[in-house]
Amino acid sequence: MSLSINLPLILSAAFIASASPGPATLAIAETAMQAGRRTGLALALGVVTGSLTWSVAAALGLAAVMAASAWTLEVLRYLGGTYLLLLAYQSARSAIHGSAAVAARTGAVPSASRA
Repeated sequence: MSLSINLPLILSAAFIASASPGPATLAIAETAMQAGRRTGLALALGVVTGSLTWSVAAALGLAAVMAASAWTLEVLRYLGGTYLLLLAYQSARSAIHGSAAVAARTGAVPSASRA
């Protein structure tokens, strides 16, 4: 089986995709505005490194290996789903208890609405 990989084309597409606006771009802009240029650049470097790592892994056939091994894909899917549920639980818990915890620290009375 001959496998032809056009790595420069894949890396070019990955670069264009990582430079396009999206949630990561918004996170980088927000971090840079709140914490400074150095922190924003560190986050940008992390996002680009992660994106390129995934692109190279896909180009080298990680997706094909996982498709050939169905149980590996299922384990990864369940682990990812469990992680997302954990994040949702933490987010909901923070939203419910967040205003009361802030009020307890500051001595303020929590309001029913945010204006």
